[in-house]
Formats: sequence, C-alpha cells, structure tokens
Amino acid sequence: MAVCFMGMADPFNRAENWRDRADELRDLATRADDPVAAASLADIADALEQHARKLEEMALKLRCTRRVRVAPAARRHLTEAAD
Repeated sequence: MAVCFMGMADPFNRAENWRDRADELRDLATRADDPVAAASLADIADALEQHARKLEEMALKLRCTRRVRVAPAARRHLTEAAD
C-alpha cells in the first residue's frame, strides 16, 4: 500500500465487508416467514452489493491515479524563477 494511504482502511477490504453483510441479509431473507420482509432484505442486500462495487471502482481509481508531489527544493526554485 502506498505511503499516502497508510492508516486508511483499504477500500477493497471494505468492499468485501459489505459483500459479507449482503450475504448475511440474503440468508436472513431466505429464512424470513414474511414475504414483504424477505423482499425488503433482498433489496437491501442488492444495495449493499452495489455499494461494494462502487467502493472497488473508487479503489481502482485511487490506485491507478498518479500522484505528483513537488519537492520543497523544486518549489523554492519555481518561486525564485517567478521573481
């Protein structure tokens, strides 16, 4: 993991956690006696699955984005050139 992301939760792990929750809800939905409750739980599980996909997309964008840092010496040089 890049240094700039140290201490942050990895979005791929977070997505897996949301998928686990969605699986738990689907399991509850199959065991529910009330069809309305079962449908609601299944809908929530689908929403959690979509959330997991979006987290993965964001994680890929973050990992594929190139970050350029200006070193302090380079900034000083740019400031002197502007004068």
